[in-house]
Amino acid sequence: MIIKSEDFELEISAGTDVYFASKTLGQIFIKWDDFEDNQKLRLEILQKKVEKLILESKEILFAKEIANKL
Repeated sequence: MIIKSEDFELEISAGTDVYFASKTLGQIFIKWDDFEDNQKLRLEILQKKVEKLILESKEILFAKEIANKL
């Protein structure tokens, strides 16, 4: 999963690495195995939240196409 905004970037590859970048804080790479179990769980929950946001944006962007198919 990759999330980018104007000032931040986050890439989570569950089971391998996490990359975070900020204009003010710089970059950091963390191996998945270096996280504690509760941190891994929180990152996995974050991924699910992002998936929901992406699906919401899909509904907005493709509302006409979906309506026309009905």
